[in-house]
Amino acid sequence: MGLRIFAVGAWAGLLVVAGCSLPEDADYRPDVRAVCEAMPERHAYFGDRATAWDEACAGALAAMKLNAAPGEVLAVLEQLTDDLYDPHVSLSSNSATSPRLVPSGADMWFEAEADGYVLTALRPLSGAAVGGLELGDRLVRFNGLEPDALLMTRVHTGQAHLPDARKSWALNAALAGDRGAPREIEIARGGQVLSFGLGDPEPASQGASLRYRILRGNIGYVRLHDSLGDSETVEAFDGTMAALAETEALILDLRDTPGGGNTDVAEPILGHFIQERQGYQLVVPVHQKPYLRHVDPVSHHNYDKPLIVLVGRWTGSMGEGLAVGFDGMDRALIMGDKMAGLAGGIEDLELKLSGLRLRYPAYGLSHTDGTPRQDWEPSPRQSADFGDGDDVLLQAARAQLSSR
Repeated sequence: MGLRIFAVGAWAGLLVVAGCSLPEDADYRPDVRAVCEAMPERHAYFGDRATAWDEACAGALAAMKLNAAPGEVLAVLEQLTDDLYDPHVSLSSNSATSPRLVPSGADMWFEAEADGYVLTALRPLSGAAVGGLELGDRLVRFNGLEPDALLMTRVHTGQAHLPDARKSWALNAALAGDRGAPREIEIARGGQVLSFGLGDPEPASQGASLRYRILRGNIGYVRLHDSLGDSETVEAFDGTMAALAETEALILDLRDTPGGGNTDVAEPILGHFIQERQGYQLVVPVHQKPYLRHVDPVSHHNYDKPLIVLVGRWTGSMGEGLAVGFDGMDRALIMGDKMAGLAGGIEDLELKLSGLRLRYPAYGLSHTDGTPRQDWEPSPRQSADFGDGDDVLLQAARAQLSSR
């Protein structure tokens, strides 16, 4: 029977599964080798990340001690996967002190400018938003580290040459912090340096898969709440579209979908807005020719009126797929900022000794025009994630519909 690792406390002591302890002489290096051998062959975007991989694997093999405790096994694999700098790579379990995942475990996004790093996105109801940060703040220090030193805490190999994408991932992953660890941030604003203690990044659960209302001008508004992997969302969306059938236009808000999902939920949503079968995204296998994935219209509550889709930094994976799908079918105006950039479609690699699974992008996904999904963005880009401030993007979408 395969072992399964659970996140329990700080991983003190031996893990017990089905009444049995892990063997005292366990050697988990074959799990490291499995990851190191699989990624060059299976990771759909490995070519961009190959430079430091051999060094990363050598370091992980050296760090994986005989008789390692479960927490040590997990920590070695977490550090190894850091060096893929891919937010769509994750392990199936975590400890009480594991790094938080981006974007689902993050609440702020800083972008590099000529004179430093500026806050361009702030997740509503999050620790950073409640803690007092504002768009335009410039990063001075986080937990005592200046930005360039901070990002290096998530770069373990290949430090001599860092592409901008790796530096951006490392900085924002470090700002999400480790589970259970305090977060202290210093920012520059209006000629002053201000300090804030931040709570956990994740907002409280919204308690529903989606919410909707009718705005002035008979405009329907639907906001999905990280529910694109929940089969109940399909029924909830059907009911919502029935309730909004007589509206003059619709705004679909995907800015709270960081956790991904699956096509069994996303395709029925797309199907409410088309009248005939259409291609909505390109699937790009690693060793085969690309092909177009299609979606069929639903037979009930079909909506043929104007549609605007809102996206931002916490539009992730399947949320991104919906956005590029609507755009590829020329069915909606997409408004907002660059999305989470979660590349490709996910498969699992089973690690037999530890019982962990490594989730990684095994095939590419693209807009129907061939643009990789992770590179596509609305044009023009507009600020989308305002923390607990005024929702300027929603106001702009309403104005766009009112002026049609």
